[in-house]
Amino acid sequence: MFVADGDRPPWKRKKQGESVTEISGDTISEAAVSRISSWIQTCQSDHLCKSIAQSPLPKRVLDISDPSSVRLYCPGDNEFHKYACLSHCWGPSRPLITTTENIRRLRDSIPWLNLPKTFQDAIHVARKLGISYLWIDSLCIIQDSKEDWQAESSKMASIYANSTVTLAASRAASDSQGCAAMSPDIHRSQRLTYLSPDGFPQTISIRGTLTHGQGLVPLPLLSRAWVFQERLLSPRIVHFTHEELVWECMEQTTCECGCIRSLWSPGFMPFNKDLLHEQRLYRASKAELRLTWHNIVREYSRLRLSLTRDRLPAISGAAKKFAAVMRCEYLAGLWRDNLIKDLLWRRTGPLELSTRLTSAPTWSWASISAEVTYDMTVSTEVMAVVVDASCEALGPDLFGELISGKIVISGLLAPVTLKWRDHHGIREAVSISIGKDEPVCSGSIVLDVDAVEVATNIYCLKLASQQGLMDTIGSLEISLVLTCLDDQTQIYQRIGLLKVDFQGTAPDFDIYRDVLETRTLSII
Repeated sequence: MFVADGDRPPWKRKKQGESVTEISGDTISEAAVSRISSWIQTCQSDHLCKSIAQSPLPKRVLDISDPSSVRLYCPGDNEFHKYACLSHCWGPSRPLITTTENIRRLRDSIPWLNLPKTFQDAIHVARKLGISYLWIDSLCIIQDSKEDWQAESSKMASIYANSTVTLAASRAASDSQGCAAMSPDIHRSQRLTYLSPDGFPQTISIRGTLTHGQGLVPLPLLSRAWVFQERLLSPRIVHFTHEELVWECMEQTTCECGCIRSLWSPGFMPFNKDLLHEQRLYRASKAELRLTWHNIVREYSRLRLSLTRDRLPAISGAAKKFAAVMRCEYLAGLWRDNLIKDLLWRRTGPLELSTRLTSAPTWSWASISAEVTYDMTVSTEVMAVVVDASCEALGPDLFGELISGKIVISGLLAPVTLKWRDHHGIREAVSISIGKDEPVCSGSIVLDVDAVEVATNIYCLKLASQQGLMDTIGSLEISLVLTCLDDQTQIYQRIGLLKVDFQGTAPDFDIYRDVLETRTLSII
């Protein structure tokens, strides 16, 4: 139940933070567009989000300024206008795309009926908002030109960051489904008139409650990896859901019904998006930036890609934003000045593909198609030294797809034999032997990919240690599990992460420590 703004409700109190309002009932109606416009104006006047001043147009945009036509437009240098972006799922049947063959025709005109429903709805909303240009990836990047795709996809950080608003067709699994959604009748308000205690007629509105228990997580669009950085980089984004509009900016998450009104709502963004605010980023400490990046990788790594080679390109825009602040070298999803700790990733979920991806080096989390996390605490102490590190990109963008990558590390290395002690789940217990001797200790290993034999030709490179519980003897040792590809050149590849808890087992620790040898080796 709720009343119109300015009216006094008949109830004495309401739950703290609750502010229920009318919903449009149709997410592309005049009322819905008016709500979007209101959110944009509030963001512009009251928030520290990026200004909505005119920005340089991308290389190509849709010109939608004429109500009766749409065309692909290639603006001149330094042409400044407001523009919107569309975030969408292509779906199984590819939508209308720009190719080297049809680009001239699309620059003349794009027939309205050739546009899928999602594009039509986005154009309708943008026009109602007074925005004359719209950027859609499938039409504004030449899809059969690898050179154009590499060049334009590398600019996505600035394209989304400079937009007035991003329109997200979050409910739609394909472009044929559109942005528009009609709310069920139970959520449409009914007005009731009653007599107040002083005898005057008053009106209240009543409707079914919209639930937000899972936030935006179940929506088809938000399972896509490319869309994650679009959400991160867009200063303002409107989600077209099954029942209502949801608004996200750098400072606020809210919705039409008014039940979501907070600076950050779990289930809508897995961490505080305010941390990515331009001013906040430049004030953040290195520790805050590293933690935020790890949170980004955790969330991003669980999302789906149609092409596995896009694992690094699809997060490159966010990486560039961090690189500008961190001022250090970016290496296949890791950072040079925090490289040892960044190597402490492990997978936490099942693999989409059983083999390692070839689009990233084995030491990068981007080399596997699975969700990852990091094994670090405040007591984590680095036990290895980075001697050199480099990556070779496929194109001109070092943040995009890679040909190769190599790190050279100096640290304590031991040849070991690992034998499974348990076979339940992906995090397995192993016994650790030196040569053919009896096991000297046990640990837990998480393999990067399943199709790896861990019994022979295995090496452990000690990366870090963590303080034992209650200051007990020994520590928790974290090592990379490696296989040697070439004994002469000392080239290795990563196959997993091993944790060994030496607490209370000093003799075992001494045996293990005695075989550790300082080596300088390359990992590819």
